[in-house]
Amino acid sequence: MTTLGRSRESGDKKVRKSKSQLEKDSWFRRKMNAVHAAERWGVQWVAERVGRSARTVYRWIEAFQRQGPEGLRGRSTRPRNPRRLPRETVERIIDLRLATGYGCEKIAFEVGCSASSVHKELKRLGLIWKEGRRTRFRSFERKHANSLWQLDFTQLREDLWPLLVMDDHSRFLVAHRMMATPNAEAVLGALGTAFSQYGVPEQVLTDHGSQFFSTKGGVSAFDRMCLDEGIKHILSAVRHPQTLGKLERKNGVLKDFLARRAGAFSWPEEKLSSLVDQFVEEHNYSRWHFAYETHVLGSVRKRRKVLFLPYLRFVCHRG
Repeated sequence: MTTLGRSRESGDKKVRKSKSQLEKDSWFRRKMNAVHAAERWGVQWVAERVGRSARTVYRWIEAFQRQGPEGLRGRSTRPRNPRRLPRETVERIIDLRLATGYGCEKIAFEVGCSASSVHKELKRLGLIWKEGRRTRFRSFERKHANSLWQLDFTQLREDLWPLLVMDDHSRFLVAHRMMATPNAEAVLGALGTAFSQYGVPEQVLTDHGSQFFSTKGGVSAFDRMCLDEGIKHILSAVRHPQTLGKLERKNGVLKDFLARRAGAFSWPEEKLSSLVDQFVEEHNYSRWHFAYETHVLGSVRKRRKVLFLPYLRFVCHRG
């Protein structure tokens, strides 16, 4: 029974293959007849009979005159020599990916090729670490710098918690501080230093951490500071880290930056703190960032990608 089934399946494949070949041969004969008929009855008359445009018939005639009957046989449109990036470019893509962890867009900007080409090479070399379907969330961005600051902690190890304070519009890290445990007093000290250097924001966005929000009722020390400075305190939704998405992603980039230094998480606190300082310095003044700006002209909305440094955007886009 099994043998008969196999022979029947293989026979079906042969039938399908021969049928496809018959169709190709039939279409080849039609083109040959069309070329010969065009010499006697004209191209327009033939085009109406075969259901093709006159331009197509002219192309058949040209192919027949140039290559004979073989010119009328169908050929694959697949490129015989697919384009490949130069070896030097591929090596630079690999170096940037391993040294910085940049994504395809930033690597493409650095090496001078398209992001799709970079993605193709990284995928071929097995350097796409998180492949999968991207979940899209509703994004927001304030129009001017100092309109909104985001604050959040992340844990590097049990005795080390860095605080990052980021301007929402420019992504400029206006403050950062290392703490043994998340501490409200240290948060107020970091913000006081940032206020004296960069001004006071109109709003701040935090989660429901006890450093920012009083879980026992009443007014927390952080809220009192906001009232004194005339700042509106906005709380994110509970168990919804996407509200602080920019800063959550920045915390992930920080951890990736440290992970590329072997054993960095076990270094002494002073050495690890200096490494975090280096990350903040590069992020604010050296690392290029991408963003999308929407321009409205009447009923037309146009979205374009812009390239910027956080510090320059912070300084130039104040309200």
